[in-house]
Order: sequence, then C-alpha cells, then structure tokens
Amino acid sequence: MILAGYPGHNDPDSEVAKKFKPQGYRAFRILMQEKIDNAKKAGAAAIIFADPEFNVKKWAENTPFRYEKGYYEAEKRFPTYSDKELSLPAEGFEADPPIIRITAKLADFLIKGQSKSLESWEESCANNAKANSFVLDGTQLKLKYIVDNELINVRNVAGIIKGKDTTHCIVVGAHYDHYGMYNGYIWNGADDNGSGTIGVISVAKAFLRSGIMPEKNIVFVNFTGEEKGLLGSTYFARNFPLVY
Repeated sequence: MILAGYPGHNDPDSEVAKKFKPQGYRAFRILMQEKIDNAKKAGAAAIIFADPEFNVKKWAENTPFRYEKGYYEAEKRFPTYSDKELSLPAEGFEADPPIIRITAKLADFLIKGQSKSLESWEESCANNAKANSFVLDGTQLKLKYIVDNELINVRNVAGIIKGKDTTHCIVVGAHYDHYGMYNGYIWNGADDNGSGTIGVISVAKAFLRSGIMPEKNIVFVNFTGEEKGLLGSTYFARNFPLVY
C-alpha cells in the first residue's frame, strides 16, 4: 500500500513542496508512475494507493452506489482512455499488478491495527520529509481479476526522399493518433496531433517541390500508438533499415 502524492504535498509553502516543485497533474502522474515501477521491481502482487484526497463523499452517498463525476452520474462507471494498455506484439504481454485506489476511510480501516491513521501517516511523512514505511501484520486482501488480450493492427505512415548519401537518414516525424475512439466519440487531438502530422507533410512537400536532392536521405514519418507508450516510434527505431 502506497501513500499517494509526496510528503507535504498539501502545503505548497512547505520546504518539501519547494524541493519537489511539482507542476500540475502531469508531475503527479510521473511521481505516481515511479512509485508503481518501484513496487513492480520489488515484486508487488498488487498496488493499493491510499489517497487522502480520494474521499467517498466526492463520489456518492446515495444508495444504491452510483458513479458521479462533474459531468455525469450513472449506475456504471464511464469507460475511459486509461482502461486499456497497449504493447508491441514482439515484446509479449505480461499482466501488470492490479492497481487499486482506495478511500481514506478504507485506508484507516486497513492500518488501524498499527495504531495509525491515514492522517497521522501522512503527517509523519510530511514532518520528516521522507517515507515512513511499516508492515501491516495480520492484514489480508483477496482480489480476483481477468485480463483480456486483443491484437490491434495499426500503421506508421512513412515516405522517403533519397539523398546523395543513402547511408544516413534524417527523420522528420510526428504522431497522428490521440485517444482513438471510445464511448462513441473520436478524440482527434487537433492541436498537437493534427498540427504535427500536417507539419510533416508540408515539409515533405516543400522538399519535393524544390527539386533539390538533399545531402542525406530524409524520412518523413507519422507514428501511431504514441499516446499509449511511444509504440509507433519504438517499432520504427528498432526496425527501420539505415542503408538504401
């Protein structure tokens, strides 16, 4: 079980906050991923995030339980982009440990045998500016989950203008995928994905219309699968022939 955030993250004026200098949601995502990676390396069977900010009152107090967000309320959870993970087929598939986010109330229940509360645990970490680890003796959790695999065919789109030196290549690239399609909506990603891919095509057209042979090969490529872990560019880098 991992305490979410970093020591003292609730106090932006604290010395710890000044040291970490987190920049918004992305910084917290990176920090969370580092914690997950460390737990996986240590052989964790499952990962539980105890989050003081994740209070059940923010979700629902009515019965039966309902899922609530700022833009919907429903009996079933709204599917999200994070529900699925992708990997290159050549790497094989290895199921990651399940990650569970629990409420402060449940976290207090799990650690009460250690004469601690989630609040005191968080305060201890904040005051000492370091982790305060302890063993949950006699605590057991049972979890059952199923992993479904599906093969998805996607493509990088590439073109090349041959240069005088065909043993070296200059790559001009961007990625054209965003979140794809889910819940019946297409997530185009117009600002970054649209402008990037059009930029690659425009540069390619300009080079071609110039009629000048470049000094080296110029490869223009729009990658797929980037939003799911730089998959398209990774495949390209591993398989692209360097000599023509």
